[in-house]
Amino acid sequence: SQWGNQYAFSSATQLEVARRRFDGFGDAIAMEWFVFNTDLAGDEISTTFYAKAQRGYATPVAVGLDRVEPGGAVSRLRVPGCGYFDFAYDSSGHMNGYTFTPGFGLSATDVCVPNTNGSPFPTREPTREPTKNPTPKPSTAPTSYAARGFPKCGAIVMKGNNKDEYFCETDASAGYAFACCNAANQCSRMHPLGTVDGEEGTQTFPFTAFRTATSTVNKNGYCLAQKTTGFKSGGFPAGGQFTAASYFEAKEVCTTYGLQLCGQVPSSNANGVAPHCKGTKCNYDKKMLWTDIPCQAYGSEYSCAPTAAPTTTTTTVVPPTPRPVQTFTFPPTGVMVYKGKDSSVSWCETNEFATDYAIACCKPDETCYRREPEGSNSGCLAGVKNQNFVAPTWAQAAQMCADSGGALCDDAPPPGGNGPRTPPNCKWRGCGYDTLMTWSNVPCPA
Repeated sequence: SQWGNQYAFSSATQLEVARRRFDGFGDAIAMEWFVFNTDLAGDEISTTFYAKAQRGYATPVAVGLDRVEPGGAVSRLRVPGCGYFDFAYDSSGHMNGYTFTPGFGLSATDVCVPNTNGSPFPTREPTREPTKNPTPKPSTAPTSYAARGFPKCGAIVMKGNNKDEYFCETDASAGYAFACCNAANQCSRMHPLGTVDGEEGTQTFPFTAFRTATSTVNKNGYCLAQKTTGFKSGGFPAGGQFTAASYFEAKEVCTTYGLQLCGQVPSSNANGVAPHCKGTKCNYDKKMLWTDIPCQAYGSEYSCAPTAAPTTTTTTVVPPTPRPVQTFTFPPTGVMVYKGKDSSVSWCETNEFATDYAIACCKPDETCYRREPEGSNSGCLAGVKNQNFVAPTWAQAAQMCADSGGALCDDAPPPGGNGPRTPPNCKWRGCGYDTLMTWSNVPCPA
């Protein structure tokens, strides 16, 4: 049946079949059946997809739903991990078109595979009783950055073409370009081994170009932060896509070639001077680069206070005052969401229950933050990307900001994007959010 053997078995498969019939033959019948099934499985504002059944069980996925009018036809589906599907109807109520707006990192031709790990939409009735078997104890704490060799107070990150443009990065998982240095503090942004277009590369350090006896191959095909299968030895072919590295990934690559992540304060801003290695190919001059320079080397303002010794004084624990319940009103036109490292990448989100976005908050003085207290990823408001990150709904994000003494940022960025560490996306402020889209309280244009 359309329901039991198709939609309830694998909603995504039924949707893909409907898309192919509509796109290839102009036949809307399969898509009309699919949307009818979403209506059967849903209510006024949400519905349920079912991931492909395994051993007789299908995984439910909460999906946002809009209607042409209250109680009317389904006009939009918001599928976690996929994007938006918008549906159009003729005057008789039959579907005559649809559009797919892919989510970040997807194309319009990609198959929609719902994210089964996101938080569900809120239920209309609260859970009646707690979990019968709670987790007996928390998991073992991960090894700290300091224990793994990350500078205690953070490492300096420097602009590729300007030694005087830098900041202190305390998040070792943040992604930047990098250069490697030898024992004489000579630097290179390039991979030393292999060939480019069949021509053997020079083995003379530093690697600023690739030469043979008959010609010069001056390409960026061996750049250290280019990606094939990851930051490993074995070559980075020409045409590889730039992929920012974490602090430990950068150190691993340098170590692979008997080098080290550059760690000396620069003596000048001349071309080829470590640690940023200005003017030495790979188009890194406009990027920020990791260094192994401890932040304290740039002044006492970057020093971090030592952990206070534990006290043995007995204190009386006073129960905290219950937190007042706050109500946050989602703008009727929706809110803008911005990419963490580039506010010029943005769109309007009209689903306040979406769970696809990170969080940035603003203080009364309009300074922004992603973690509280600042300086440690243990304070990341929504957890650390690829570790314990949980994407909040808009209201949950607003509550997190309020609980930490701030509010969701409501100032739109200037045309063309904003600079680092400024609202509303709070670029370069840690937690791994630079590659994620970020909630704001900037209303969408009417």
